[in-house]
Amino acid sequence: MAETGQLTGTGSSPIGQSIKLKGSNNLFVSGENGEAPMRCNRPAASTWETFTVVDAGGGKIALKSMNKYVSSENGATSGITCNRTTISDWEKFDWIVNANGKVSFRGNNGKYISSEDGQSVMKCNRTSIAGWETFALE
Repeated sequence: MAETGQLTGTGSSPIGQSIKLKGSNNLFVSGENGEAPMRCNRPAASTWETFTVVDAGGGKIALKSMNKYVSSENGATSGITCNRTTISDWEKFDWIVNANGKVSFRGNNGKYISSEDGQSVMKCNRTSIAGWETFALE
């Protein structure tokens, strides 16, 4: 799917708000309390599945859960994590609102976060946005 109708940057993101992200598999993203790579496989959202949208400067956002920040891990195949205590380049994302109203996240490596349909750890290695790279806000 092409990136049509997208809005990027902090102007369209809910800075300071707590959000829950639901993947195309209808399950929630979990930060795993920073103890393991992130997954999109939770049927319900609780503390580990709640993220605060933080202004990371320069039109970028960061996602914080359990006082830790989500890291793209620069696209590593081992998956994205939620275990950083500070915001560096790997913890900064573009907030993209797609034409269907769902959001996508582009890391500093220029690639998008994928839910992997909940079948494996989430990664930031997709070159385009399709179903697995979109998330509904709950």
